[in-house]
Amino acid sequence: MKTIAIVFPASIGDVINASPVCVELKNKYPDSKLVFITDPLGMQTAKCIPEVDEVITYDKAECKGLKLFKFALSIRLKEKIDLAVIIANSFRWAALAYLMGAKTRVGRDCQGRGFLLTHKIPRDYKADSHRSEYFMNILGPLNLCNPDYKLSFSYSEEDKNYIENLLENNNSLNYDLIGLCPCSRNEVKDWTIDEAAKFIDYINQNPNQKVALIGNKDVEKFSQQLKSMGVSDFLDLTCKTNIPQLGALIDRFKILITVDTGPAHIAYALKKPSITLFFQNIVNLWGPLNKDLNKVILSENKDISHIVISEFNSF
Repeated sequence: MKTIAIVFPASIGDVINASPVCVELKNKYPDSKLVFITDPLGMQTAKCIPEVDEVITYDKAECKGLKLFKFALSIRLKEKIDLAVIIANSFRWAALAYLMGAKTRVGRDCQGRGFLLTHKIPRDYKADSHRSEYFMNILGPLNLCNPDYKLSFSYSEEDKNYIENLLENNNSLNYDLIGLCPCSRNEVKDWTIDEAAKFIDYINQNPNQKVALIGNKDVEKFSQQLKSMGVSDFLDLTCKTNIPQLGALIDRFKILITVDTGPAHIAYALKKPSITLFFQNIVNLWGPLNKDLNKVILSENKDISHIVISEFNSF
């Protein structure tokens, strides 16, 4: 049985956009074992890719020098890696693939690491393409680059049951839930408190609808600010889920309104209706592949609640 390693320390959106690589490799080698090597940030998301058989994690900050060698040796003693696909562009991860004994090592030729690769493409090859295509192109030297690719993400029945219990405990089972993720770890991407409040007030005009706020500690802080303004008629589900549970929750929504961050990419992969707010012109890199199902609002001005409401009503 062939063992294939994907090497990619990354966030939710990065890992989901790398999932087509996993799909293509599994289609080509259905009996292979696909191992995804990533950091703790990418671990939960990698486990949500059905084509991935095992996830190996490491601390990116510490995985260098002698520790990198020891980590590579631990993998080498456990797995016989036939093929390593190095999606990350740094020298370190090509060195990891070499040290763990991968026979075939494919990636982009950058940071002077070309000699560590058996198959390579230039770093800037189609650099302005969508990230999922950018990652897929790494398979080009293996003649596996499929232009008709798809994102992959799944969750378990246990995750679904957790969400149903969570909603029941919050008396929200019978609402049409509108997901809202208004901020991220990057302030440039974030929506404003006032505009989000206007959207929530609009949704609350329909007694059958309720906004559910989702996300990490940044969104939790956003939620607290909303409440301090007197806006409290929403379901606060921030920091209540792990990644697969978040996927089950997003799948439960009527629609997701989000800035360009992890939940947006989960919605794209699950083929769930969404509206993504972009305040930077990076839609061609990180936007949805299906712009009919997943709408985009690109604006330098963040005072766009009226536009969001209009797009919401178009679904």
